[in-house]
Amino acid sequence: MEMAFASCYRSDSNSQYWMGAVRDPQDRNNWKWLGGEDVTVSFWNLPGGNENCARYDGSKGWLWSDTNCNAKLNFICQHREYKKHCHIEY
Repeated sequence: MEMAFASCYRSDSNSQYWMGAVRDPQDRNNWKWLGGEDVTVSFWNLPGGNENCARYDGSKGWLWSDTNCNAKLNFICQHREYKKHCHIEY
């Protein structure tokens, strides 16, 4: 669902969005969704960074990047999928 939502914003290639994944404090090589489930698929730009949160990185073709958890980024709220064309207003 996260990737489907982010695809609506591909034209805004400078944007950065929180994606709801954090580094597992028990295993620094593992990532978890905020709900506690393991991240089982990933699209990292450069895995192995030292930061503890993850973001969609528009400047890297919407691949994932680790980032400082205190960074001020856009965010995505999860909701039920609905059939509507994406529209961005600036």
